[in-house]
Amino acid sequence: MKPSEVAAFAQALAGAVGAGSAGGYSWPDHETKFLQGVAADLKASAGKCVVIPGEFAAPEVHLAALAINQALGNVGKAVVYTDPVNPMASLQTADLQALVSDMNAGRVDWLVILNSNPVYATRRIWISRAR
Repeated sequence: MKPSEVAAFAQALAGAVGAGSAGGYSWPDHETKFLQGVAADLKASAGKCVVIPGEFAAPEVHLAALAINQALGNVGKAVVYTDPVNPMASLQTADLQALVSDMNAGRVDWLVILNSNPVYATRRIWISRAR
């Protein structure tokens, strides 16, 4: 499906599991079958499943995920909401400095970084500490 359809799909999925209206989007047959299959799987796993929106998903997708988890009885079982955790910049800087020291000392054979940019993250830490 197109990225522009994700919010409508999430809302339709919420409606399909009994968490509100299904919205007014008209889905092609293959997407309707997929939606019905996902809804059936979620209902069969009620209280034992989790719907997690992507970090950068639209607010409508986050709201649909919240509604789905509540409707399925996942909240308090498979889903536990906590207060946000704010990383401590000083600790992150120390960890990065320790890594660089280990690399310089030849104690690191391989380093794989996925979905992150340590130079950018470090720059943000140093800027926030300077303020």
